[in-house]
Amino acid sequence: MSALRPLLVAVLILSTMLCHATHVRGGELRYDFVAAVPGGWLYSIEVHLFLDPNSPADRPEVILHIGNQTDTVLRTDSIPLGGCPTTVHCIYATTHVFTSFGAYLLSVEDPNRVSGLMNIPNSVDVPLGLSAELEINTFGANSSARFNAPVTDQTYTWSTLVHDPQVTDPDGDSLSFELVTCLGGDMDSDGVGDPIPGYLLPEAATPPGDFMWVDPSTGVVLWDQPNMLGYYQIAIKCTERRLVAGTWLNVGEVSRDLAVCVTQVPTGLTAATSPETPLITPLGSYGLFMITGATRFSEVNVLDATGRTVMQQARTFNGEVDLSGLTSGTYVVSMRSASDVASSRVALIR
Repeated sequence: MSALRPLLVAVLILSTMLCHATHVRGGELRYDFVAAVPGGWLYSIEVHLFLDPNSPADRPEVILHIGNQTDTVLRTDSIPLGGCPTTVHCIYATTHVFTSFGAYLLSVEDPNRVSGLMNIPNSVDVPLGLSAELEINTFGANSSARFNAPVTDQTYTWSTLVHDPQVTDPDGDSLSFELVTCLGGDMDSDGVGDPIPGYLLPEAATPPGDFMWVDPSTGVVLWDQPNMLGYYQIAIKCTERRLVAGTWLNVGEVSRDLAVCVTQVPTGLTAATSPETPLITPLGSYGLFMITGATRFSEVNVLDATGRTVMQQARTFNGEVDLSGLTSGTYVVSMRSASDVASSRVALIR
């Protein structure tokens, strides 16, 4: 096995006979340290692809290129997923020995995403790009964080669409999360996919009134009041950090690229469109807010950053909402009437 240079690019190229398939809904990469072996460190590497089962194409194998090596990697598992969108989770696994310390970049490119994605122009002609970073250094072995929940695990909490990827790290590293631009093809030939031109976060691709964010400490994605039907693509990046000799070091990165499915307006309500748009303003004391311009709303529901309802109350006559019993963080305050719902995001800082 030939030596690999630091910042190695491991590119996985799918079989040419399937290169025109238009059925990829997303994917992710994983790696796990197996053992120290003569001449290096043995790792297992998995490619996870989320496919449209209605496509006539198949993915029985991938062609794995690592440096100047080429391996044909067979599909080891195929798991039908319930929920939306209809998806088959395919797994391709292999092993590799890394022979020197360094930062290694893993990447995969598939020629075509599914058609009709609302926030990717001409998505059927846009490749899927995935990447992951692996650090091999004196601080010890590292296995990647893993997204454990199925990509189709998407639920509504009142008017908020929630995807909790249930991320864990086998080494106990500190994890942080952010929403990033989905990757497409490798246009600059540096071995990794580039951000898709024209890509928009879902909230920017829909009419005003909704917003999406990810909890930076848990990876839970929340989309409050999605207001246009369709499929939207997002990417959640997870960064691993480890405390080494008093310094926090980045030791790895992985991402999940997935489709978010909006098939109906949550709870059958519509976003507030009347001139009486609610306004939430702080009153000066921690957690106290005033809701004005919302006389038709009779109920207030407060969600935390995981989409969990933490408070629910009838709207008081003077419009005050008391959140002082909640810890610091970001919350969604949703107001509901018999016919519509309106929401606002508030931050509590002690």
